[in-house]
Parts: sequence; C-alpha cells; structure tokens
Amino acid sequence: MTRNTIPQETSLIHLFAFATFLSLVLVCLLVISPQEANAQSQSATQSASMTGNLASAANSKSIVADSTKITRPSPDRRNMVLVEGGTFQMGSKINGPIHAVKTPSFYMDKYEVTVAEFKKFCKATGGSMPPAPPWGWKDNQPVVNVTWKDAVDYAAWVGKRLPTEAEWEFAARGGIHSKEFRFSGSNSLGEVAWYAENSSKTTHAVGTKASNELGLFDMSGNASEWCLDWYDGNYYRSSPVENPDGPDRGMDRVVRGGSFNGDDFDCRATFRHSALPVRQLFHLGFRCASSK
Repeated sequence: MTRNTIPQETSLIHLFAFATFLSLVLVCLLVISPQEANAQSQSATQSASMTGNLASAANSKSIVADSTKITRPSPDRRNMVLVEGGTFQMGSKINGPIHAVKTPSFYMDKYEVTVAEFKKFCKATGGSMPPAPPWGWKDNQPVVNVTWKDAVDYAAWVGKRLPTEAEWEFAARGGIHSKEFRFSGSNSLGEVAWYAENSSKTTHAVGTKASNELGLFDMSGNASEWCLDWYDGNYYRSSPVENPDGPDRGMDRVVRGGSFNGDDFDCRATFRHSALPVRQLFHLGFRCASSK
C-alpha cells in the first residue's frame, strides 16, 4: 500500500508544481512594467498627434474657401504675364500618363514671390516670417520655408491665388508658344535654372537666369513652388480635359518645379511631387496666378 501511494503523491506534487509554473508564466506575460506602460503611452500619444496633424492638413481646403471670399482690390499685374489659353499634352512617360488638358487664359507672376514681398505681407497683417534658411534672408531671393497656407494667404492678400497644377505646367512649358523644351525655356538647364550643379546650395536673386518662351523666370530651378491642387499620384488617369483643378481631397498638396538643390531630373517642366501643406521646406516657395 505504501509503495503504491508514494508514486501517486509524487505525481500530484509534480502536477501542482507544473501548474504553478504555468500560472507564473501567464502572470509575467500579462503584467506590464511601468517603463513599458510609459513607452506604450508615449507611442499612443505620438500616433494621436500625427493623426491630428494629418487630419488638420486634410481639412485645410476650407481655409482656401475662407481666404478667397475676402474682397480684394484688382491684382497688380505689372509683373505678371498673360498666358493665353490652349490645349496641351500634360505629363510625360515618367510622370504620366500623358493626357490632353485645355486651360483658359490666365495671368502668372513673372517671378517667384521674394523675401521682400513676403516681409511686406507679414508687416501689414501682423504675421511672422517663417524660419530663415541656412543662408539667411536676402530680399531679392525667393521666400522659402512657407507652408501652403502661408502661400494661399499671401496670394489672397494681393488679390491673386495659387496656380493650379495644370496652369503651372502649361505656363512652364511656354503655353501656346512652347518649343517643347525639356526644361522651362531651354534644353540646357544651366541657361534657365539655379540647380544643384551651379547654385552653391543656396537660392539666388529671382530673374537672373534666362526666361522661358512666355517671359517667366525660375520655373525649373531656384525654389520649388506650391500649387493649389491636392496631390494624387493617379490623378492623371481620371483628370478632366477642361481646366482641371485636382482631386476634391487629399493629404499632400502639389509641388512643381525644380530647386537650387535639384538635379536635371527634378527640374524637368513635367516633373511633379508633393508635400504636406503644413511642411516648411528650405527649397520650397511659390508664385501667384490670377484668372483673366
């Protein structure tokens, strides 16, 4: 009897020990240390913050509607060029598909908005200049580090607006006077643009390179430029022919044109890219347009 009882008791002890071990493992898996809990909390906060920023960017179209309702005097068109309306083949094999687009006549600024011009806007409206780029502010150079909303607000203040992406490309390619250059105004990038190989990593005074067929300057270099449209990489597949103004919503806004730190690929008249509207980038500025 005793011989049979000992093995049974031993088995029960082993079973109890194993159950206890499993319980401890489960407890360890379920219990989170204060450090882990804090890390998870920080991660959740960061995710919520990012979601909030993106939602704010996505909702910024209402800002355009509010800004354009403000009554402004007729824009000063002394430094603007009339871009006669016409039909062109927008896009390229790389940034495509190539598709027909028809734009009505409009006006486009000859030059990118300068630091001096943006300073006047800030002084008149009580605003602040954006952070200065590494080379500092120079009045005759394009203003950079501006958000999309900064650009929209400035344009409204002078009675203008940002160009649509279709208007921008049509103008950059020379409109109805286009000679089908690779860059805006030439097949030789150095003739018309400050870019990575000749800029010394800084912007330069506007209008110091040759213009394109319409008399527009710096559309292939110096500073990249905000456009009015939301960005969609597939938009060209469904874009209407008549005066397209981009998707109804999105996360990024369209950015066009090469910059002082771009290469010949970035500076093509057909190259398109994008940025969150809240971004401030030292290579990104803007120019204004106006409907005829």
